[in-house]
Amino acid sequence: MVKGGLTTAAFRSYVSDIQEEVHQYFARWGNEGEADLYSAMCELVINTASRTLLGQDVRSQLNDEVARLYHDLDLGFTPINFLFPNLPLPRNIVRDRANLQLRELFVSVLRKRAARLEKLKAEGKEDSEVHHDMLNSLMNATYKDGRSLSEVEVAGLMIALLMAGQHTSSTSATWFGLYLLRDKEYLAKVMAEQESIFGDGKGGYVPLDFEGISNCDRLEYVLKEVLRLCPPIFQIMRTVTEDVYFNDMVIPAGSYVAVSPSVSSLDGKAFPNPNTFDPDRFSPERAEDSTEKNKGLYVPFGHGRHRCIGEPFAYLQIKTIWAAILQTFELEPVGPMNQPNFNSMIVLPETPCMVRYKRRVPL
Repeated sequence: MVKGGLTTAAFRSYVSDIQEEVHQYFARWGNEGEADLYSAMCELVINTASRTLLGQDVRSQLNDEVARLYHDLDLGFTPINFLFPNLPLPRNIVRDRANLQLRELFVSVLRKRAARLEKLKAEGKEDSEVHHDMLNSLMNATYKDGRSLSEVEVAGLMIALLMAGQHTSSTSATWFGLYLLRDKEYLAKVMAEQESIFGDGKGGYVPLDFEGISNCDRLEYVLKEVLRLCPPIFQIMRTVTEDVYFNDMVIPAGSYVAVSPSVSSLDGKAFPNPNTFDPDRFSPERAEDSTEKNKGLYVPFGHGRHRCIGEPFAYLQIKTIWAAILQTFELEPVGPMNQPNFNSMIVLPETPCMVRYKRRVPL
């Protein structure tokens, strides 16, 4: 039901939308100053994901209040809730209230689109706004028995779609900046690549496009290295469906097994100098993420049949966001490097994540 928004054809149209969202968001920053990078990434990720994956009519409903509601939902991502999800804890009450408000918002959007399409159909007209987003896919989806999804089910899936990548992508996008801005030598390589691909020959840049972003290898190396050093998911769990015999042990069906990207990606045998920020370890010459070398130790998006289907979108989204940011601002970090915060199910950086910025071309 959701794969229709994750095709190459869809991605081609997403890049310009993401760049536009970045420019609109950072208009509020002015020409120079200091700001919290994590707060900016949280809003940008949800704004760009909603516009590209769910459509402009969903994006137009989003504001700072919606970002707050998603933050309230995040409060429910604590270890205890995996065992006792309905405990009457204050954070769970806030979580449930936010879920209800978001559901009402998305049901409203759904009804408006359905009413517009029904009106056009009654008038014998075609839809002038051809929708290829996931909302359209969900509205037309059916179960195996032919039953359509209810409004509440569609709204729930819309909430989940944004929720699934919001926290992980905003966290990774923040670590991207925290690491890259502290490595001036590699930042210079990234900017040289931006000039080579998008430079207009006059000191500026042409608009971003899918082909160009796909060729931004340095940006991809940085993102891969950030995901290695600070994977947002510190453990990936699976249920054993049948008895498994392994190293003279029996893992019985119904058991849970887990791997930790936070541990495996710091294995010095696969990744020399594992604690060092070294994006070029992912270049074709070194290819330290190849399964031949690390035997599956690099798994920020999981592995096997249940690997995250949103991985290509996450790369496109974060690379495009940072290409647009770096072309717009000169940036430097403020204060010492932020440390990981392991208090929730997503490994966030300790906040605030302050950066100092100066617009390359004043407003």
